[in-house]
Amino acid sequence: MTVTAVPGMPAMVKYLNECNKIKPVYWSMMKANQHEIGPREYMYPGIFGKKINEWGLREAVELFETTSMGQPDTVKQNYKNYMQGIMKEFEEREPMPQRQKQFKIYLDELDRRRSTKWATIYPQIFDIVKDL
Repeated sequence: MTVTAVPGMPAMVKYLNECNKIKPVYWSMMKANQHEIGPREYMYPGIFGKKINEWGLREAVELFETTSMGQPDTVKQNYKNYMQGIMKEFEEREPMPQRQKQFKIYLDELDRRRSTKWATIYPQIFDIVKDL
């Protein structure tokens, strides 16, 4: 999971929930990086603290169904518990302006190489990092 993946997660979960009605589908929400573990600490989604939960993560976790083909699925229940733990981790994490600035530099460089404009796709992130 990266910061830029979070806004699209609710739509993805809705789609996966529909697929699970036909056959079991499993997916992973591993974080792109851990807190202050290199080499790219700015990829850790918690650099925005609890804001990341508001950008779609909470909704995705709430939407995530713990059944497969209409039957309870303990793997999915355990996974939902794991996702709730990630949300709690981000809820308790203080925002990290230095890492946010590094993340902005990273996205700016991708834009330069690809001739894109990330700020128009992720305005909620841009609002926080634009003055860093």
